[in-house]
Amino acid sequence: MQEQLQYIEKKIRKAKAHIACSLLKHTYTADLETYLVFTMDTIQQHFTRNSTRGNKSYQGEANLTHLSATIGAYILDDIKYYHEDTAPWEWFKLRVMMGDLFLEAFYQTHQINIGKNKDSNFVPMESLDRSLKRSRAHYVVVPESWNLIIPEGCKDLLRGTVFEMPLPISGLMQPTERPVIKGWTEQRSGEFHQYLYRDFIHSMNVLQQTAWKINTQVKDILNRNRNKILDAHLKFPKKYKSKVIEFDLTMARSELIGSNTFYQYTEADYRGRLYYTTPFLNFQSNDIARGQMLFSKGKLMTDDGLKRLKIHIACAYNETFNKNQLPNWLATDYKTFLEEEQLEDISVDKMTLKDREAWTDNNLDMLLNIAKDEEINPVAEKPITLLACVLELYNALSSEEDYYTYLPIPVDGSNNGWQHLCAMSKDKEAGELVGVVPQEIQKDFYVQCAKNLISRLPEWFSERQMPMKHIRKGIAKRGSMTRAYSAGALKIAENMYLDCHVEGYLEKYNITEEDCKLLAKHLVKSIDTVCAGPLQTMKFLQKIAEAEIASDYAKETKQKSIRWTTPSGFPVIYEAFIDNEFKEKAIISCSERKIKPTIRKEDGTEEITDTIRIQHVGKEPTDKPKIRSFMSGISPNFVHSMDAAHMASVIMSWNNDFGAVHDSFSVHACDVDDLLKLIKDNFIRMYHHNNFFEIIERMIITNPDNFNYNQPKLGALDIREVKDSDYFFA
Repeated sequence: MQEQLQYIEKKIRKAKAHIACSLLKHTYTADLETYLVFTMDTIQQHFTRNSTRGNKSYQGEANLTHLSATIGAYILDDIKYYHEDTAPWEWFKLRVMMGDLFLEAFYQTHQINIGKNKDSNFVPMESLDRSLKRSRAHYVVVPESWNLIIPEGCKDLLRGTVFEMPLPISGLMQPTERPVIKGWTEQRSGEFHQYLYRDFIHSMNVLQQTAWKINTQVKDILNRNRNKILDAHLKFPKKYKSKVIEFDLTMARSELIGSNTFYQYTEADYRGRLYYTTPFLNFQSNDIARGQMLFSKGKLMTDDGLKRLKIHIACAYNETFNKNQLPNWLATDYKTFLEEEQLEDISVDKMTLKDREAWTDNNLDMLLNIAKDEEINPVAEKPITLLACVLELYNALSSEEDYYTYLPIPVDGSNNGWQHLCAMSKDKEAGELVGVVPQEIQKDFYVQCAKNLISRLPEWFSERQMPMKHIRKGIAKRGSMTRAYSAGALKIAENMYLDCHVEGYLEKYNITEEDCKLLAKHLVKSIDTVCAGPLQTMKFLQKIAEAEIASDYAKETKQKSIRWTTPSGFPVIYEAFIDNEFKEKAIISCSERKIKPTIRKEDGTEEITDTIRIQHVGKEPTDKPKIRSFMSGISPNFVHSMDAAHMASVIMSWNNDFGAVHDSFSVHACDVDDLLKLIKDNFIRMYHHNNFFEIIERMIITNPDNFNYNQPKLGALDIREVKDSDYFFA
């Protein structure tokens, strides 16, 4: 990064009036090279992310203001520049000016491009996405000439990863200089000490002290097949670039780790959900990362372990069968089931556990050949995970001695948000759809919502002849998923439009924006019918939020947050404040670029320019509660806090090597059956109370006299039924 470093140094020497240059010039602690590495890493991380709006084709772009503010905050923190009397708008200005300076260095040297919304690959639903229509924000964009920058031996790539077992958490700040609870400052260190012996801290210690190693065989195969893996994304240029960055940065980290045993620090968000802090190469990352990670400690492979490995292999490949071409080795009558569900095919991960295992047994030769040839099968749903699994299977079956397995095997919650809401409301009917109540063949929750929707709009669906498979994927799935987290009809309509665009359904079935609004409106009603109990629970939580924030009592006491302590002892502080909007005009120079941008003049002509004029728009929270956000956000935040508490209780009971991805838990293959029992036992323990709504009231309501809303009617679900469900976590 010599070019960028030279540019920054020259800029600091010359730009006397530039506030960021002035600060760096007079700061002895400034480490320009480290700041450039951080800038580069931040840019590259943002290139690989999907838009917050969920459009897959939006990868390869990053909001300029957000990038600048993130980079600027990091640098200002490092040089210890902070004054308590600095006004919020001044602090925002300092952050974006500092960030702009370092982004400019990459722009001048052609490492990034800068464009506007109109140049974006994002296809909005114009009538709904008012914020996007109003916005003229600039974006940092992956250029065609992009060259990935990975400083040789750069240890910053491994921040959050260490090679010695971390000590148990003893204070708010981790050795990585990040707080245990994200957003908490050192000023709260004293308060934090009261939580040191609670379950959530113990669960974090278990995760941080789980030893990992890199699967070097998988790593070498990935390196040999780099182009083959990435070429699959060539038809989407921006996505291709983001995948290149993602692949190379993940592999750079695994190369740095090499054959070493390593550990990864975690942090909790404000709801208690846990995240690994190392970017790219962590167990919550993509298929390339997870496919390379092994537990450092092995365990003896058992017959039960081999069975669980085979089930995992079947799901990683996830072959789909037409209802008229079902193989004869299946033990279950899926044809009748599919006809009832109006489906034409079924994927292996929707079959019984017995048939998933049978799929692997009946495709054993093909799978072992993948292992022997060290191939990456592009047909598989998760090709890298599949590769790691078949290598493990091959080694286990080939071993003439006792075989020790190191491979993490995951079990995932089935529509986990709805599972928790079903347990709270004791809704047996909804519980049958999300694995809480045992079923021979697990019904598809999204299909049930889709079927109800079709019954409400029969003419619309009859006219388009849309198969159930496409209705499920493009129309019902995202809305049915996000409704559990309080998504309304407008948001569901916008996401539906985007999903249909990505899948090509807009043109194929002549779906318009107005269609999406109509469908979303009725989908909400369908979900409310299918999940009556959970939806009443959501409304109950919203009434609590209203009482806590918007009531006369709340106004008198000047209450500005909703607080509760989860069963794991985590202190949730839920806040939603009205934002102040700050605008800051800025200029990014392009005087040294070989290819300079053009601007359109008022007369319609274009001219080459040496500067790009930016208007940064930032938001800083006030101390005024945002009532609407409190009410819409209380349900998803409460549910997420409960799923985090459930995971913490499982880890507490387990107290062994563990890989965590919110509602997906991973252990050694031979331990999966024991883990599943603990998952169910701890879920029952959380929700066994005859009336969980009473628990909610005691957890959240600060003044019972201020709350007189009637509790929802409870359903007939006996939560102990989950013990017999194969699909609760599978």
